[in-house]
Amino acid sequence: MTITLSQEFYLEHCFCCGVAFAMPVALNQVLRDTHRYFYCPNGHSQFYPGKSEAEQLKAVLAQQQAEFKRIADQREAEFRRLAEEKARIEKRIGAGVCICCNRSFQDLRRHIKTKHATFGKALPAAAHAKKLLTQ
Repeated sequence: MTITLSQEFYLEHCFCCGVAFAMPVALNQVLRDTHRYFYCPNGHSQFYPGKSEAEQLKAVLAQQQAEFKRIADQREAEFRRLAEEKARIEKRIGAGVCICCNRSFQDLRRHIKTKHATFGKALPAAAHAKKLLTQ
């Protein structure tokens, strides 16, 4: 009876004595993933200290998630700041206080139209912020 087996091996060299030895590819991958110790034929213990591909990908994913959270938090803080600013301006206008010159007027609409005619037209930053928040 003849049995023929085919298995793929990974060739390794001992870092201490330099002897070459082979191990199954699957075992080599497990040792790289788990960082467990293994031994050369002469008994020298060794392990793979470097991060496995899975560990590297997890680190990249964690970094990207942290960056995403930072950007989302920053965007939320800016949204809150703009909402607070809008509420403050609406309160001042409701009280009849001009937001341009901080004076109080009975007819604020007429005052804004005559004394601050460009107000509301020259606010590209506010328009840009509103556009960003609606995206």
